[in-house]
Amino acid sequence: MANAETGIKRVLQLKMRALGDPATVLSLIRSASPFYRTMGSGGFRVLQNVDDPAQILVEIEYEGQCRAGAQPAKTGERPHGADFPARLARDSGR
Repeated sequence: MANAETGIKRVLQLKMRALGDPATVLSLIRSASPFYRTMGSGGFRVLQNVDDPAQILVEIEYEGQCRAGAQPAKTGERPHGADFPARLARDSGR
């Protein structure tokens, strides 16, 4: 039972800014919706900011597999480059 896999609903959000005509970018994104649906996507939405039409948000819903008992991702970890200034000072001899 520990190896049983369960489906988890997930949402992937892609935030972008259109360069040029936003209508062209929107038509390109919408033309790719059949691709996302064949990959097992549960839903696909394209949202556009009313105040700034160049801001676009794409939401793709899908169901991912998760093993029972799997550890969640650690949320308090430092980013990989967070200690870069300290390493730079140490390596330069200061």
